[in-house]
Amino acid sequence: MKVAGYLKTSLLDWPGEVSSVIWTQGCNFRCPFCHNRDLISLTGKKLLDEGELIKSLIQRKIWITHLVITGGEPTLQTDLVEFCQKLKKMGFKIKMDTNGSEPEVVEKLIKMDLVEYWAMDIKTQFDKYQFGDIKDIKKSMKLIAKSGKDYEFRTTVVPGMHDEEVVKQMAKEIKNNWIWQKFVGRNCVDPKLDGAEGITKKEIEKWRKGVGVKVDLRGWV
Repeated sequence: MKVAGYLKTSLLDWPGEVSSVIWTQGCNFRCPFCHNRDLISLTGKKLLDEGELIKSLIQRKIWITHLVITGGEPTLQTDLVEFCQKLKKMGFKIKMDTNGSEPEVVEKLIKMDLVEYWAMDIKTQFDKYQFGDIKDIKKSMKLIAKSGKDYEFRTTVVPGMHDEEVVKQMAKEIKNNWIWQKFVGRNCVDPKLDGAEGITKKEIEKWRKGVGVKVDLRGWV
């Protein structure tokens, strides 16, 4: 596993649970608003030793039993399945963050019962999707929704990319478990977005009322 980062304790990344977070190196998307630009390249960061990571997880297992694997894009890792098997045998529960571009990997993880919670990012309305093959995105969505596991579809709401009409169009495809995340203009793939302000709480509430499906908000106070 190309492990680029490790957070020992998080109260935010798995709803209702205290978790540890593992970041993988490398992503096949280049979303301009992504705030993990250091994780895009497959080789652009000094990697952590997997053995040392496992040792730390074992030592902390008395407190932490839930692990979040994020990125980057974890499903690009050639040994992701084996890594998850190892963690499961150690008694950990796994949440997987994904962009949905590798439905074959998603399907394998589901069939092997290796993931307890799925979080899939949906970038924008499907007829404007410029991030991977939309057929793969739709297939991953269907697999996750029918997996029998906890899941969420989440959208980072970005000024200039999303508006009320865009989210209404997205609502035609996303009927359940939809999360809108507030955009944070920091360390973005497109430096022009660094420092940009997110959509206001007043405006996002207006969009939510008009979208026609249930949406939960994350990041607005």
